[in-house]
Amino acid sequence: MAALVHRGLRRQVAERNLLTGELLVALDFYLEAPPAELSMGGAYPEIPTMPTDIEQITRSVNRC
Repeated sequence: MAALVHRGLRRQVAERNLLTGELLVALDFYLEAPPAELSMGGAYPEIPTMPTDIEQITRSVNRC
């Protein structure tokens, strides 16, 4: 799994249903992702995250 993270595997948490607040966890490869490592500090491995499009927009608006 560490090799996959090194090659760009990241997770995203996004809302699947705005009305109910149901969340979805997606795994995908992002070749442009900054270098990261698999975290093994807890009971389960932690895959690094990538911000969703909405999170990126919110961050850029908050910086203005």
